[in-house]
Amino acid sequence: MSRDFSYNWDNVLSYDKSFGKHSFTFLLGTNVESYTIFNVEPDMFGYLSNPNLEPAMSNVVSLLPSVADDTIKVKGDYGKTDSRRSVFGRINYNFNEKYLLMVSLRRDGSSRFGAGYRYGYFPAVSAGWVITNESFMENTTWLDFLKLRASWGKNGKEPNLAGRALATVSSENRSYAFGNAIYVGVSPDKLPNRLLKWESSIQTDIGLDARLLKVFSLNFDYYKKTSGDWIVPTTVPGITGIEGISSINPYKNGGNIINSGVEIQLGYYKKIGNLNIIIEANSAFNKNKVTDVPGGVILGAGSVLTNGSASFYRVEDGYPIGYFYGYKTDGLFQTQAEVDNYVNSDGVQLQKTALPGDVKRVDLNGDGVINDDDKTKIGDPNPHYTYGLNLNLEYKGLDFSMNLYGQGGNQIFKGYRDVGRAYVNSPAEDLNAWHWVDNNGNGVLDAGEGVGNTIPRVTGGKDANNNWRFISDLYIKPGGFMRVKSINLGYDFKKLITKLPVEKLRIYVSATNLLTFTKYDGLDPEVGYGSFYNSNGILSDPYASHIDLGFYPTPRTFLVGVNVTL
Repeated sequence: MSRDFSYNWDNVLSYDKSFGKHSFTFLLGTNVESYTIFNVEPDMFGYLSNPNLEPAMSNVVSLLPSVADDTIKVKGDYGKTDSRRSVFGRINYNFNEKYLLMVSLRRDGSSRFGAGYRYGYFPAVSAGWVITNESFMENTTWLDFLKLRASWGKNGKEPNLAGRALATVSSENRSYAFGNAIYVGVSPDKLPNRLLKWESSIQTDIGLDARLLKVFSLNFDYYKKTSGDWIVPTTVPGITGIEGISSINPYKNGGNIINSGVEIQLGYYKKIGNLNIIIEANSAFNKNKVTDVPGGVILGAGSVLTNGSASFYRVEDGYPIGYFYGYKTDGLFQTQAEVDNYVNSDGVQLQKTALPGDVKRVDLNGDGVINDDDKTKIGDPNPHYTYGLNLNLEYKGLDFSMNLYGQGGNQIFKGYRDVGRAYVNSPAEDLNAWHWVDNNGNGVLDAGEGVGNTIPRVTGGKDANNNWRFISDLYIKPGGFMRVKSINLGYDFKKLITKLPVEKLRIYVSATNLLTFTKYDGLDPEVGYGSFYNSNGILSDPYASHIDLGFYPTPRTFLVGVNVTL
């Protein structure tokens, strides 16, 4: 049995005042959100009816008397009670539609933090100058509108779940010895962090908006965003007795990321007789760099490719977020002589068990041994640029629209190869794998050089897929693409047959995901493994992106329809 109670309470007060060319708008507001839950459940397994339990539990939960040989378990709120308190204000100033100013401040409180860190202050300010409203622009005929603007602001982010700053107690029943008796009880499963505070982002933006020659529009933005004090899970030493009991690790603040870039939007709007033309294009260029990560690095999850496989993406100081990590390769061994001669400065073979057709991994640090110390950045999942185009045409009753978009500069981790078994369905690229050729014409394929220097030999038996068990740049593929997202063509027959008893009769055909242009040889450059919330509401792999594990590709669809307006 449980009882839930929640409410929201919002209040907003605004006041406008103008005198002469000056105009002010004042706004004050509050917001309150609260959620409580209380649980009482029967003890289905009889653990609480054990008289030896009471000493262990007396300071944890309240025990009610036995009822019909059953015991009632008072579970409380599971740590899910949650509340927020916010106060905010804003002032807008406008002088003669030429000079614009906005100043705001929020004070947000959340129960998800420790008592001394529950409140955060988040200011913002923005200013604009409409240059075309100045007297010196009166005779400028080619420029219809020009506005310069700049803004600065700070935003806050709280943990994704309640109770992140608190210690929690395991709901599992645990046996322990006390004196000469064995008791069943509970134990801590997460350490508290009462210093946990708001994650914050500070962004600066400088831009302009313009309209030219009655038909063109231009929007330009330069931005820089710094996100700091990430709320991230951390591990604790095993001596605490916490590690391994629960997958819920204590949370702490740490880590920063800097995103910067430019965004450009162009538009063309023209009517030529009965023809209406709208063309809108946009592009964005972005780069990011991680700084100040706790411990210098946050590892991605393991066992993503297959059970026991190594982690291959990470967050690290000085690198893009979630970059791919593994071995660099230098082609394939073509002959046994190449294998034998691939040695360190002491003449020791670097890959003793390799055979012709196997991957040649690079001793990156030059220490004469190929191991985890030679792993490095092998790819960046973050697009360096994105773009899009919208086209709309109307001529009398005929209409046509098209939308396309794309991205580039990033890589995809093509990871749906099964590296745990010898004989499975393999990617089509294996048809071009390294293989022997009859170089000397004696009918025996066991000497000389093979064919192929990209895909290693297909292996089976005890060395099945050994080349793929090591995470390397073999998995890294170009991730850029351009996709025709939608095309629509329609005609309003009311324009042709004016006596129809309807206001509009439009018949149309459309297609979505019609064409994709890409160098990626997988199923879909847009489909991939990334962050998600698991069944416990915990964000898993928040730094993962563009990892293709063989998900079903985005479907191509075709539609024929009728729109009728009476």
